[in-house]
Amino acid sequence: MLLSRFRHIRYNKFDCLFTLLLCTLTIANLNSQSNFTDISDPLLINSPNFRTNLSVQSITNYKKAENENSLFTKLMVGSAFSFAYDVTIGTILYSLPCEYTNWEKNNNFHEGPVSAFQTPPKWDSDPWYINYVGHPYQGGFYYNSVRTQGIGILGSAMFTCFQTVVWEYAIECKYETPSINDLICTPVLGSIFGEASYRLTILFKRNGFNTIEKILVIVLNPNYALQKGFSDKKSRKK
Repeated sequence: MLLSRFRHIRYNKFDCLFTLLLCTLTIANLNSQSNFTDISDPLLINSPNFRTNLSVQSITNYKKAENENSLFTKLMVGSAFSFAYDVTIGTILYSLPCEYTNWEKNNNFHEGPVSAFQTPPKWDSDPWYINYVGHPYQGGFYYNSVRTQGIGILGSAMFTCFQTVVWEYAIECKYETPSINDLICTPVLGSIFGEASYRLTILFKRNGFNTIEKILVIVLNPNYALQKGFSDKKSRKK
């Protein structure tokens, strides 16, 4: 009976987008206020319980110094890197033939966003390497744009969801209808891939990065290379 009273209320997609952003800010704030452990501490690295500490506490957080920046600053930095990625990948996709992207480049540039919010998303037929490799990688980039700054797992995942909606409903919608596949795969698989690449980066970092590890980090977790670089610890030879 209680639910029937709310059936007449209509929620548009702008309400959903605002709610998602609000949830992102709230959860990210809670995660960023958790205790941080500096896993680069030699005493911690040489302790017999290092692997246990790394998996239970340290691996899910980064360095205490990273908590000095405000949540707003972290989100703005993450948004800037995510936007730069969107512009770069969007330019590359736009330059490719339509048969590779399924983008309708002849559409009116201003009709895309309007149509996206008026029609439901659809299941697309893009190649598997776009839906299940490209989009998870894109989600992982979104994820680590804030995870690298010390925001927790839940906050980073929510940020990934928000950036996915921005891509689908504000950028790619100019050329194709928002995709159900992408709305699921980008944040879900992207968060999993992002956390895995984040943890791998931390494992490499504990003894310094060798050449091969630097290459892997640049490919799998470019946000770390862009935001942190490799100068914080002495690099190892191959």
